Amino acid sequence: MYRCFYAGTLKAVRLRRKTYVHREDLDKFLEEAGAYKKKSYKRKDNL
Repeated sequence: MYRCFYAGTLKAVRLRRKTYVHREDLDKFLEEAGAYKKKSYKRKDNL
């Protein structure tokens, strides 16, 4: 999420130690992101 804040794709306001995002902006961002695909990793055999 912080990458999106710094890139400017998601607006956020920082007050003291907390970061706030408008719920509408977050919902819109998540709808546009699409489905999450889990990466599969192959385990290396130790020889």
